[in-house]
Parts: sequence; C-alpha cells; structure tokens
Amino acid sequence: SLYYDSKDLTAYTDKVNGVNNRDKFRIRSYDTDEKNVTKLKVEMKSKKAQYVYKVSNNISYSDYKFFVKKKFFKEINGLAVELFLYNFYKYNLEPATLVEYDREAYYSKKDNVRFTFDHNVKYASGTNFFLPPKNFKFCYKNAIIFEIKYFQNDIDWLSNLINTHGLRSEPNSKYTKSVEHTVNNIWK
Repeated sequence: SLYYDSKDLTAYTDKVNGVNNRDKFRIRSYDTDEKNVTKLKVEMKSKKAQYVYKVSNNISYSDYKFFVKKKFFKEINGLAVELFLYNFYKYNLEPATLVEYDREAYYSKKDNVRFTFDHNVKYASGTNFFLPPKNFKFCYKNAIIFEIKYFQNDIDWLSNLINTHGLRSEPNSKYTKSVEHTVNNIWK
C-alpha cells in the first residue's frame, strides 16, 4: 500500500493525537512484481467517532501510471477515486510511505466476521510501488498482527472466543508505524 498524506503529515498526526474524525488515503497493489500488475485499488479509510469504514475502487495499472505523470485519472470510476482526487488537490497529498506485508484472511460465512493474520510487515520511504527489497525495513520482527473485523456486536461465539483466549483490543496502524520508521527515522 502506498499511503498519501499532506506535507505536514495530517493523517499521521490526526491518528497519533486521537482525532475522532479522520481520513486516510492509499493506493494498494496485491502484487509485488510490476510485471504481474493489472489492477490496483484506490482506498479511503475513514474514522467517524467509533465507526470505521472504507470505500475502494479498482483502477487499471495503466491509469495509475497515467495518474503518476499527469496527477489525474483517465477514468473516474467510483466514489473512492472521486474522494481521493478531491482530497489530493485540496490538501496537496503526496506519497508518504510504502507498506508491504503478507496476509492470510479467513471469513465466517454466517456472521460476516473476518480474521486476518499479517506477516512480514515492512516499510519503505518511497513515492512509488515496486521498490527493491533493500529499501524496506522490517517491523514487528517475528510477530504476526491478528485482526478481527466484524459489523455487529451480538455475536456470541466471537465474544466467547475473545474471552476464552484473553484477547484484547490494541490500536495498531501500519501507516503510523511506517511514518515513525521511515519518514521520521525513529527506530525504537
């Protein structure tokens, strides 16, 4: 994921400062080899009070390359692309950091619950996709980020699973970590 932010890193500082209403923009590829890329996703992830939601649209790789050169898309094919462009110009967004990881995802058919395990999370300073591996630095060495995403609160089996295994909610933002490890050169 290539994250976009303002020069003064508004999305980053809003997250760190706990601002209740905030937006984050990224363009995501599911391929790490440029030769295999056919499409990407333009995404806006928003937090409004305790609610988090995401809108996304697919774009072609050729349209992304066009955007990199011309700063607009040949085709505006959805809300996420419209919001991305609006904010891109309004806040002078620019590429801030690149985040890569391997993801295993599992879905509950009945309750619309999603479990994800993110491995090999790494970050790089960069303004485009497909940087050489030497540009990346690993974070969460030998760790796995486990996320549970659900859209209703009364799922008994999920509550039992969480309580039985003593799971707890912890804030985690791959984008925030990437800024702290690349843009500000803060390694802890």
